[in-house]
Amino acid sequence: MATEQFNVFGEITHRILCLDPDNLSKTKWNKYIFFIDCVRFNSTAREKRTLTGATFIKMPYGPVVENFESIIDTLPTFMPLKIVRYAGYSTSNMTFIEKANDFGRVDSYKHLKERDLSIIDKVIAVFKKYNAKQLSDFSHELDAWKKTFMFNEIDFTTTEQDSYLLNLTKKPNLYELIMAK
Repeated sequence: MATEQFNVFGEITHRILCLDPDNLSKTKWNKYIFFIDCVRFNSTAREKRTLTGATFIKMPYGPVVENFESIIDTLPTFMPLKIVRYAGYSTSNMTFIEKANDFGRVDSYKHLKERDLSIIDKVIAVFKKYNAKQLSDFSHELDAWKKTFMFNEIDFTTTEQDSYLLNLTKKPNLYELIMAK
């Protein structure tokens, strides 16, 4: 992964923690990144591109960024963040992304445009009240997850017309649902 892409992940994560500073688990982070990329992908008819450029894989707990563990572990290199692991259930650890002591406020993001910041802000505003399990459950309802075979790459064109969102909200995709507010 290129340094530019790590910088984008770092800046997005910093922004997320500015807006939702509590309990940013790796699961919640993955869902936020996925929803941000869904909105960004559908933000223009002409330019179908995600913000992160990441590949997402269908996993049992929903869409996840390919190689997310190594990306999360590298985040503190690019932003004042720390990765904290707590003993979890069974043999697994619970991983959280937290503000480092020198977190501070960033006056400008070098790798994010104003419209990208607007997308991030609105995605967090909509989903902030959800915990990681609720975000995972919601992601399981989306066509992007349902139409992909387990452990395969998610095709973002499946986010353009989502039957679950259309039936629930009369909006065809997350961009129309979130950015219309």
